Amino acid sequence: MHVVVLLIVLVAVCLLPETAASAGAQEATVEQGRLFSHPLAFSTFIGSASVIGWAYGVNGMWQSVVPLSALGSEPSQLLVAGLASWMLGISALAQVLAFQLDVRRILVPSLVVLAFGLGASAWAVSRELAVVVWAATAVVGVGQGLSFRSSLAIAAESATAEKQATAISLYYVFGYVMTAAAPLVSTHASVSMVLAAMAACCVLSALAIALLWHRGRGVRGRL
Repeated sequence: MHVVVLLIVLVAVCLLPETAASAGAQEATVEQGRLFSHPLAFSTFIGSASVIGWAYGVNGMWQSVVPLSALGSEPSQLLVAGLASWMLGISALAQVLAFQLDVRRILVPSLVVLAFGLGASAWAVSRELAVVVWAATAVVGVGQGLSFRSSLAIAAESATAEKQATAISLYYVFGYVMTAAAPLVSTHASVSMVLAAMAACCVLSALAIALLWHRGRGVRGRL
């Protein structure tokens, strides 16, 4: 049944028309075949693509090992599903509430929020403080939602108009890899260590993106 549905979706995707606006003749000649118009755009894309890794890594962790490690030795399926749904629900709500905000202004702060939530979750999981885990999960949801939304928009805008679909596809690759990789790493290290490492990665991404934009001299207005 799943294969049949997948085939139907595949056919539908192949029939979808391109929605990107056509570039002018001169611009199309210059940018034909180019994914990024200049090195700074490429660097911006790489920074944004790193963010989806941490955001989707959170998805993988909260849909698998975090509830099992944080809610006691034998948590009920309702609690396990509830914690994952709590994180994803907060994430969706944050994205809706921040819909009108400038994505370039919220990307770095959202990574800081995500790092704080992951760090708090790591501490709470290591001490089996279920109540703190629920509170920290709400913070993670806010950071995850805002960082995902803003990084996706910036990744798309960093590519040339004719190649935005390609850029978005590449953007999601790292996210899907981290969705599986983060929980798999937790089989060789403690869940709290993996969460702490992800928090550190969020901070590094925030610093790198902030430095990139500072040195870009107006890149926020061009990308």
